Amino acid sequence: MKLEKKIIEKMIEVASQTAKNAFAPYSKHKFGSSILAFDGTIYGGCNVENSISGLGSCSEKVAIDNAVSNGRYKFIALCLYDTEDQYSYPCGACRQYIAQFKQVGGKDIKLVLASPLGYRLMDFKELFPNGHYDRSDTKAIKEYAD
Repeated sequence: MKLEKKIIEKMIEVASQTAKNAFAPYSKHKFGSSILAFDGTIYGGCNVENSISGLGSCSEKVAIDNAVSNGRYKFIALCLYDTEDQYSYPCGACRQYIAQFKQVGGKDIKLVLASPLGYRLMDFKELFPNGHYDRSDTKAIKEYAD
């Protein structure tokens, strides 16, 4: 599936709408994400904070988990929407999380970095060229690609 402008706009719409549901009582900074599965379905997620910082969830991870809970493991693109007038990038933990699913799909994942200012596109490999990829059991990982 080609990442056309109308698909990008739909991903931004889903991400910006889910950002409204973010639970951010501490930082007050709301994020939304959407992930485009190989079958064309778009799943959303928002950040969920916790008083213990390590227990919170980033919007990217929530969107991926939403897709996985619906049986999707291969992705074309991920949109990260920042509600403030800036473009944000996935944190280190989310970069590694995305890298795991890049390995499942066997193809790079396009990133859509969006905000009220508009959007920017980049390839995930530009942002995270040297992630940790499980080479010990690639057969088990690839089973999810079918």
